Amino acid sequence: MSVITEEAIRQKLRKKQLVVGSTLYFLQGDIFTPSAKSYLREHQIKLEEQKQTLISKNRLLEGSQVSDQETKAQLAEVANRILHLHNQLFFPQLANQDLASQGWLYLEQQQHWLLTFRKSILTQQIQTLLPKKEEQQIVPTQIFSRIWNYYCYECYQSIEEISLLLSKKKEIISPKNLELFKEWKTLFIKNLRLESLAGLEVEL
Repeated sequence: MSVITEEAIRQKLRKKQLVVGSTLYFLQGDIFTPSAKSYLREHQIKLEEQKQTLISKNRLLEGSQVSDQETKAQLAEVANRILHLHNQLFFPQLANQDLASQGWLYLEQQQHWLLTFRKSILTQQIQTLLPKKEEQQIVPTQIFSRIWNYYCYECYQSIEEISLLLSKKKEIISPKNLELFKEWKTLFIKNLRLESLAGLEVEL
């Protein structure tokens, strides 16, 4: 149980840890002083109770709440990175004959999943399915092709950037979605034979 005072709220606003029009989450048993409640009303800051299992007291005291506008901006940042990865999977400089038809089909399936996952991020819904989990290593006709290697490195870098973004935005992204992306990433890396790069993996 904590006593939350007007001064504590003012400090959060000064440090940009809380903004006008946002929501302040609190735990059951927390007490707001009368002046704190008045100050919150004046600045149009809503109060919402969260269970201990959903938000830790440390996170609350750090003032991690953000406004709806900020949340949408952060989600859009993640969504744009996912769309960029989706576009990379076209491998535009490879000819049709450079991959077997099953290889192209696999990449199309991953693109479709990424678009679905992207939508779940933007709408803050839970993505429940992964693409088919059959193992299928994608091997180009010329396995040491510089173009193929370049795209593989680019895709891996994009995946790592998305992983890092997701890990930084756990407060606004479903834990289930975080776990699903991690599972997808592991299988995709294996299928594109990118294990040699996995030493740089970012833990979600």
